[in-house]
Amino acid sequence: MEAVRQGLQVFQLSAAFGGWRVAIVDSAEDLNRSSANALLKMVEEPPQRSLILIVSHRPGQILPTIRSRCRRLRLDPLSEHEIVQAATALGPPWSEAGREAVAVAAKRADGSVREALVRLAPESEGVGALIDSIVAGLPRPDPRAVARLADAIGGRAGDEAYRAFHRELYDWLASYARDLPPPAVEVEQIGALWDRIRTAERETDALNLDRKLHVQAVIAEIAATAPRR
Repeated sequence: MEAVRQGLQVFQLSAAFGGWRVAIVDSAEDLNRSSANALLKMVEEPPQRSLILIVSHRPGQILPTIRSRCRRLRLDPLSEHEIVQAATALGPPWSEAGREAVAVAAKRADGSVREALVRLAPESEGVGALIDSIVAGLPRPDPRAVARLADAIGGRAGDEAYRAFHRELYDWLASYARDLPPPAVEVEQIGALWDRIRTAERETDALNLDRKLHVQAVIAEIAATAPRR
């Protein structure tokens, strides 16, 4: 709640040179009820020359009253070719990675230039491949690979490795659920597993818990509860 109030305080300030005041809410589905209501009050009566960009990965989880007051702008993932062009246009060190390396990073970037740059960063070398090998082995990956990733979380590339791990994990959960045969109860199990992992990620960040233990606990939870295909 406090974070939302602080973010919306920008509208209490005067815009430089008579321009626009802008606030970005990312992501809206993570807001609790009180925070969502504070945002709703602002979008119901926005100040003049103000712009509120509300980012959402799951719009269905946002309050309908907020959605009804917004103009929807769909941002589709970039193509691999567009990502390669963007990355190489940035110059060194990205353009020095080699076209083949950039192409591989673009293929695994899920439409995001930032994700491609993370995979090309020198401190991320090897971590992306390690995450890929773990995800490929889910729901029961090689425990030695999991241990190496847990160690990498504490290294120089720890923060990016932690974020990349969760992005790949959520993609795997979505793909796994799509490939499950009936009955629907198994899809619901994946949905519940997704929610538990998401909650654990939020608590780990909010309470500054041990990320290495979190990664190991998440993998153990998937191995124990993911329905077999």
